[in-house]
Amino acid sequence: MPRKLTPQFIRSMEPPASGNRIEWDTDEKGLGIRITAAGHRAFVLRYVADGRERRLTLGEFPALGLTAAREMARERKGEVIKGADPLAEKAAARNVPTLGSTIAEYLAGREAGTIGKRLRPKSLVEMRRYLELHWQPLHAMRLAEVSRRDIKDRLDKLQAGSGTVAANRARAALLLMLNWAVSEERIAANPVALTKPYDERRRGPDGEAIDDARHLSNDEIELLWRATERPGDYGAIIRLLLLTGQRREEVAGMRWSELDLDRALWSLPKERTKNGLRHDVPLSDAALIILHGVQRRPSRDLLFGEGKGGFSGWSQAKDRLDARIAAARARAAGIEAPDAAALTAHALAPWRLHDLRRTVVTGMAEIGVQPHVIEAVVNHVSGHKAGVAGVYNRATYAAEKRVALQRWTEHVMSIVAGEPAKVVPLRQRSA
Repeated sequence: MPRKLTPQFIRSMEPPASGNRIEWDTDEKGLGIRITAAGHRAFVLRYVADGRERRLTLGEFPALGLTAAREMARERKGEVIKGADPLAEKAAARNVPTLGSTIAEYLAGREAGTIGKRLRPKSLVEMRRYLELHWQPLHAMRLAEVSRRDIKDRLDKLQAGSGTVAANRARAALLLMLNWAVSEERIAANPVALTKPYDERRRGPDGEAIDDARHLSNDEIELLWRATERPGDYGAIIRLLLLTGQRREEVAGMRWSELDLDRALWSLPKERTKNGLRHDVPLSDAALIILHGVQRRPSRDLLFGEGKGGFSGWSQAKDRLDARIAAARARAAGIEAPDAAALTAHALAPWRLHDLRRTVVTGMAEIGVQPHVIEAVVNHVSGHKAGVAGVYNRATYAAEKRVALQRWTEHVMSIVAGEPAKVVPLRQRSA
């Protein structure tokens, strides 16, 4: 029979052997506390709407306290008196499309080819990453309530955390998805269309755009290597980029299932390469040392990053790296405690991660690696690999690629050590 509920009584309730039972409150008519066989306690409200008794769950105890539950019960009963049905409204709210549910429907349609042109597997993977991962903080919002301000705030955070390119790609993916939602009359207008993409051109300290032919000098290579000595994903990625010449997203999304450390080989599936071709990357001695130092995490195939995707937070990590390099250059110039002005004066000329790939290509050419081997190393289908040459089996240059990458690694290590490069072909090393 009903009794006055108290926090002490609620905590002392014994769970039933099966199912659940409800104790009703005498202080607030219709309010009860339900306890399950597993011991979970939740407040419920009993009321009548359209001649039918309904029971609405208000919240779990103790997250929802007794005083707050009584106040909530009074508010809901007031709504019922005015003709509302809180339980029906709650059920209807669950069926209101959110940004997340619309994204899921859109991606399923793109994958099946029922929405727009069927995408290549790699393009679908990229679109899924941008829509599911980058826009995840807005997924719970009702589709019709997502505003330009919501979009702009999220884009600004993406630019600060993942970089300008990632922000622009995320914007483009959402723009396309919401254009479809407009065409389906899910929303009246596309809020992304009211935003502008970020300028992706690199700029120097004076604000002027700079060219895209940048590659690092030997002194800069040494500074970069020493600045990435501390443990962490970003430092390992930087060094692997410099040693392998592969693309940023390929290294950042590296998976244990792609690696055969015993054979010193990294095999990229076609879904993860820009040109859609499977690509084998021989691993040099130094690259293997880096990979052996990465800690394996249970149930996670990705080496770097956290959550669903690979490494993120590029802009902030690079800012910290640039600051360490500037500090090292300032100390080398005799400034023991460099201030902001000194750090600015001793910063490297503006550079970006893609410059490491260009550095590898340029450096390999300088130490005598043949152009067709360099293109095979970086999986670049043009020039020597275009046309008929492109039909060669991917294993044709396997040995040459391995020698080239080991020679390049030894060249980098000689730069770091401040010694002349000592190039020893792998055939001699393994003889």
